Amino acid sequence: MRFEFNLARKLFGFGIWVMGESLALWFIFWGDNIIVGKFLGIHDLGVYRTGWMLVTIIFGLVLNPFLPVLYPAFSRLQDDLPALKSTFHMANRVIMALALPMGVGLLLIGPELAEALFSNKWPGLGFVLSIIGLANGLAWIVGINTEFYRAMGRPDLNAKLLFFAAVYYLPVYLIAAPFGLKVFTCSRLIVVMFGLLTHVYIFKSMLKFSALYLWNAGKQIIMATLFMGFILLLLKSGINLLIPDAQTLIKLPILIITGLIVYSGSLWLMDRSFVVQSKDQLMRALFN
Repeated sequence: MRFEFNLARKLFGFGIWVMGESLALWFIFWGDNIIVGKFLGIHDLGVYRTGWMLVTIIFGLVLNPFLPVLYPAFSRLQDDLPALKSTFHMANRVIMALALPMGVGLLLIGPELAEALFSNKWPGLGFVLSIIGLANGLAWIVGINTEFYRAMGRPDLNAKLLFFAAVYYLPVYLIAAPFGLKVFTCSRLIVVMFGLLTHVYIFKSMLKFSALYLWNAGKQIIMATLFMGFILLLLKSGINLLIPDAQTLIKLPILIITGLIVYSGSLWLMDRSFVVQSKDQLMRALFN
């Protein structure tokens, strides 16, 4: 029987940052709810919390299954930096290809989704779904960075970023809350965008990635998403103009199906090899 102090020290050094990251995430995830409840009251808290939870469930069902797979995949390549970067770029493109159109789609159909699920009993919920949906879509662009940091043996990077984020999240929320739920929800989107830029800065300064790595990896995805958003906006405006009394339960499926067809078709035309490769990898992951 013996105790390996050197190994224990390494494990503790890694684990303490993971624990700190979890604490910071808890504060960020729940801090906004506390501020909304304090400044805006129980009704707005209910609206905000319901919208936030619904968006989190939608994104979680689609994207969370990737996370347990990515960490061991990255860890196996930690001694081969070129291969690790290549695998990260591919995984990040897949996540981006799913998250961005979901975020833009929710931005455009948030009010219809809220009406279909909750009728008109929750005024303001559609706006929350739209803005928080877009915020989650943008946040997921760097959503797998945490797994990449850990695989490189640097769990401290994301923990430090989260502690830094908590420092500016709180003042922004406190300033925005007295102006109402819409302003507060928009402030959530602003801090997410700033957080995205900090991750890009880390990748550029410490990991020697290009500052434009997200654009270089996902320009076709971004263009296909913007085109989808444009078509959905035209279709939604046309329906509201020509058929103002159209029921939401009819309008919503039309918008969703059209968005899926336009986005997938556009991405297929612009980057067919990526679509085929992503499909093959997803099928292997599901059936192996």
